[in-house]
Amino acid sequence: MIRSIVMHQLDYNYIAASEEWYYRCHGPQIARRYGPWLARFESYRPVPVPDDIPGDKLGYTNWLTTVGFWHSLPKEGPMGEMAMSSPQVNAKNFSAFLPAQCEDDFKGRFYSPEEKACLRLVMLWQYPVDADPAESDLHFKNFLAQQIAQTESVYRFFSSPVIQEDLHLPGTWKPEQMNYLMSHNEKSDHQWDRYAELWFETFDDIRSFLAAAKSFHRPSYAQTDDFPFLLPYKNFISTLLLERPAYNWMQCHSVYR
Repeated sequence: MIRSIVMHQLDYNYIAASEEWYYRCHGPQIARRYGPWLARFESYRPVPVPDDIPGDKLGYTNWLTTVGFWHSLPKEGPMGEMAMSSPQVNAKNFSAFLPAQCEDDFKGRFYSPEEKACLRLVMLWQYPVDADPAESDLHFKNFLAQQIAQTESVYRFFSSPVIQEDLHLPGTWKPEQMNYLMSHNEKSDHQWDRYAELWFETFDDIRSFLAAAKSFHRPSYAQTDDFPFLLPYKNFISTLLLERPAYNWMQCHSVYR
């Protein structure tokens, strides 16, 4: 089993039209067509970030994050299905495939839901092209992760390398729709290196973490001076989610028509 994650960045002027398309067409369409391959398929709505927390420096993605757990992936292409329904407005998407369970559990594994509230800072990392991937990832695990784990305001921290095999989500878009997405840079084909989550109880805890992060050791691959030391929206993206999803598409795919 593997896990897919898709994070979206949207011109928020079009939130109503985009939510309607995802609810009425896209989420249910995928659930109905690919349900036999899926164990879970859910979308989370991001938590708005207060103005004093630098979402732009964190590559904050402001629209739905969709997570699927796949027994296996169906073949690419239409394979007897119609093209996917096209949205009225396109959101830029960032996607990756991960192991079903995270491989590196750095902190807080024994908390239960009734003990802590949960603001999840969900992150995807891509090391710079001129950096050695293995060396960069060793630095993450042996140095940066240890500094993160020692900050008091973070109560849960786990991570996993991203699957590097060239995998693709199922479904086929009409050629003109795909050409539009590519020409407007609204389809991301990043090969991400690492996925990570930091859990906090409050926004004050996030503020405390970002303040503590100013003293983190700057890695050799750093592109910026501050955490996460990578270029936002290019080498690093993030979002803030609650523990529970907004939509369970496997239970409401009858909306699709």
